[in-house]
Amino acid sequence: MHTDQPEMTPTDVIEIVELLEQHGITVVIDGGWGVDALLGRQTRKHEDLDVAVEHKDVPRIRALLKARGYRDVPRDDTRECNFVLGDEQGHLVDVHSYTFDEAGRIVFGVEYPCDSLRGTGVINGRPVKTITPEWMVRFHRGYELDANDYEDVKLLCQRFGFRIPEDYDEGVEDAQQPYASFREPERHKADRAVLGYGGVVAEAGERMPEQSSGADSGGGSGRLPGIDRKRETRCQGAIIRDDHILLIRQRERATARSYWLLPGGGRESHETEEACVRREMQEETGLDVSIGRLLLDETPIGVYRRNMTYLCEVVSGNAEPGYEPEADAAWYDIVEVRWFDLQDSAAWDDCLRDDPIIFPLLQRIRAVLGYA
Repeated sequence: MHTDQPEMTPTDVIEIVELLEQHGITVVIDGGWGVDALLGRQTRKHEDLDVAVEHKDVPRIRALLKARGYRDVPRDDTRECNFVLGDEQGHLVDVHSYTFDEAGRIVFGVEYPCDSLRGTGVINGRPVKTITPEWMVRFHRGYELDANDYEDVKLLCQRFGFRIPEDYDEGVEDAQQPYASFREPERHKADRAVLGYGGVVAEAGERMPEQSSGADSGGGSGRLPGIDRKRETRCQGAIIRDDHILLIRQRERATARSYWLLPGGGRESHETEEACVRREMQEETGLDVSIGRLLLDETPIGVYRRNMTYLCEVVSGNAEPGYEPEADAAWYDIVEVRWFDLQDSAAWDDCLRDDPIIFPLLQRIRAVLGYA
């Protein structure tokens, strides 16, 4: 085995994901690459690729990677459902497998909550499945933290609007900058008891205890520790004109990072969804719109429990950067509005195509409207 640990590059990651998916294997990316997929950009070097897979697919995964020169890498924590494969160049794939019963309860393997496997992200412009942001933050708790952990949690909380967990308050100020460290956290090298939700790796034939339905189980509407969900429903508008859709660009004041999103916001208790969309479009884009049909009604990853996307048509006004009247929006500004061609997503900006939230959303909108 090669002794100098190489980087697991974005190209390496996508090659492995596509190899497994081409053979009908669902791959959910965890670990450092899972964080960067959620962020839509690489923040540091990664020595391995962590994947969560169904245990029934393990024999095929072993065979496919063996054909690529991968062999078992001996580890003290190696188990049937938790093992590492490496090739002669030193690339490492850390495999974590699980089995759910028909009710969605874990019966064997790494105790991933069912809801934790439903995230989406982007690596090298390609959409991938990931651990959800909520659970990725929670998986970064309950063990000895390092600088990478602090940076991961800080970036995830900033990106998805989460409150920094209390046990990170002190260290997050000193988190290292991108590419500061080559070392991955060790949380996947031991059993999942370190994750703080009681999960341990079950041996073959051993049934895991049923998860509770309370908030700590992470399912449904449970509130996760350290994550503050501010509102129930976000209503947003897909404003369409001449086969183009209008997006706004927000810029964070503290970091100067910016990203594109649909105009919209939280519905007030006295508002209908349509009234909320109409108000938000006027505040954030300066446009008066008519509200059409509901395009998407989704359970999102992030601050809201529900995202409702409505088709909108311009009635009057000129599109321009608007404002956010709420006090808790003091951390960002709306700095730009722009129309994007729904017929040619290849022409979109790289920052839009690499965004793990808005790019998949726009693809779903394109599909509903018949552009894809």
